[in-house]
Amino acid sequence: MDMEGVEVEVCNKKGFEGLWLVATIKRSLFNKNRVLVEYHTLLGQMESKPLQEYVDLSCLRPLPPKQYTKIFQLNEAVDAFCGQGWRKGVIRKVLEDSKYLIYFKNSEEEMEFKQGELRIHLEWVNGKWFDSEIREQCRRDGTNWRCREMSAPGKAYCEKHQMKANIRNEKRRKRPRESSPFSMEASGDDRAHQSSVDVMTNMNSCPIMEQDVRPPLKNQGSLFIKTSPVWGVLESMEVFKLVPQNPHFCPLEKDHEELREGIAIGHMINFANLMERTCKIDIDDPRSNIEMKLLALSSFEELGFTVEPIRSGLEELVKIKDSYHQFGDRLKASDEMINNERHQSDETQKSITRLNMELQALLIEKERKISEVAELQMTAEAIDGMVEGTRLDFYGVVTAPW
Repeated sequence: MDMEGVEVEVCNKKGFEGLWLVATIKRSLFNKNRVLVEYHTLLGQMESKPLQEYVDLSCLRPLPPKQYTKIFQLNEAVDAFCGQGWRKGVIRKVLEDSKYLIYFKNSEEEMEFKQGELRIHLEWVNGKWFDSEIREQCRRDGTNWRCREMSAPGKAYCEKHQMKANIRNEKRRKRPRESSPFSMEASGDDRAHQSSVDVMTNMNSCPIMEQDVRPPLKNQGSLFIKTSPVWGVLESMEVFKLVPQNPHFCPLEKDHEELREGIAIGHMINFANLMERTCKIDIDDPRSNIEMKLLALSSFEELGFTVEPIRSGLEELVKIKDSYHQFGDRLKASDEMINNERHQSDETQKSITRLNMELQALLIEKERKISEVAELQMTAEAIDGMVEGTRLDFYGVVTAPW
């Protein structure tokens, strides 16, 4: 089908990883899953015209449903507009003047945003919108997009938005319709230099229960009917009481209908086993054990399991374990330094002991020398007396009468 003129969001643009960039589809490539888009916030090399490039359909999603202004809550997942596109974050702190402090997990940054620069975080999975907190899905069928808008905190309304897009462009010709990640009705006429999208919405609201009182393990979709008695056993397991689960199992649509319930039960059992092994992690276990569990959570997340509390816990365990090993390495280095200093102290003490012994020997030698000097001094004085006596005798003889 012709998608020219449709506004979309594009992800995985090199240099802008993690951002959803708003763009307009300019051209479709037939028999190829690629389209030419023109970005609203990026400029080309000459910086005079908006940047255009071909991107894969897998990197596109429709614009999220229009949202009413709301007051965001602490720890609520949101999208923040970061200059070029929308980036997922979490409310870290509610500030004054309708401002919020947003924490970005991937880069571990915190930035301040106004209320108008934020929106509820929604995920586009298998052609359906999912709220990251309540996981209530908005389906699409045929040529209609179905989205969802949020009401007061704690409740949500699943609203069916039927969107018909009538795109008119002077140069566009009618082409055979092809399947794409989006669904719309398009028609063209010959109005010069004019392109517009007429949106008609038809909403039916259906209130759902709040997340904290939601019954665990209840199947929201119609992928399969719960007939196995194993579901009762699963619902009574302690792990699902600690972290209530309400997976949508949307990826099972590709599996045969007769196999879906069994596969779903297998996923539930695997998740329970992962939870039990997580609760038994020992601080001396290899770091790779925790990393493997973190990788496994991504698969469960695609099935609609609530994994964020477990992921946060495992990531915290990784940080603590890294700190534990760092402290262990520092302790080992400190022990080596202590042993080295102790060895040097022992060697110094030995030197002091040896020098003390030498000093004592020298002191004894000094006393002996002093004694010898005294004796020699006495001998010298006696000899000096004899010399003086001899002088007297000599001069006595000289002066005697002959």
